[in-house]
Amino acid sequence: MKRLDIVGPYPPPIGGISVHISRMEVFLKNLGIPYRIFNHGFLSTKDVMATNKSYLWYLKYLFISKGILVHFHQFTVLHYFYYFLFSHVSSSKLIVTIHEENLLHYHAILKKIVISLLRHTNFTALISVSSNLSDFLDKSGIPNKWLPAYVPPSQFEVITVSTPDTREYFLYSVWKFEPTISKAIYNVDLAFK
Repeated sequence: MKRLDIVGPYPPPIGGISVHISRMEVFLKNLGIPYRIFNHGFLSTKDVMATNKSYLWYLKYLFISKGILVHFHQFTVLHYFYYFLFSHVSSSKLIVTIHEENLLHYHAILKKIVISLLRHTNFTALISVSSNLSDFLDKSGIPNKWLPAYVPPSQFEVITVSTPDTREYFLYSVWKFEPTISKAIYNVDLAFK
């Protein structure tokens, strides 16, 4: 079985993409899938290597990742340029997950550049966690899969709170609380199914 490399932020800090990756790690371990995580931060562990936010690391990685499956988790516009370059330089297969809708709001010129880069990037798979972005990519002629970002935690911590009413509370962490974002991007409704 080929090894899977995952590139993106890993806790700390606690946030959307880092939580997503750390929760996926549990499933990879349980399924016996060989993997390495390259943390876009500073933490290193047995299976997590820190890139220390170094652009030099990304340049070196173009040449050291050969014949494997690489899954990038996108969080900045510069990544689109990198994916294009990576797909033409590296012999590895490329999966990219876009974790936000920023592309929908880019300036028209930047949006055209990114769309052109995506059209000419050799993906094994392009995943969007937003149905709005997935629809936009489809209309732009870019094949992609819409896949909600919610990965259930492997452990739950039950906290008992005494309240005078009978309501139930569900706590979750997002960068910005809005009901539409909570459902469309973070798929909080799936937590109740």
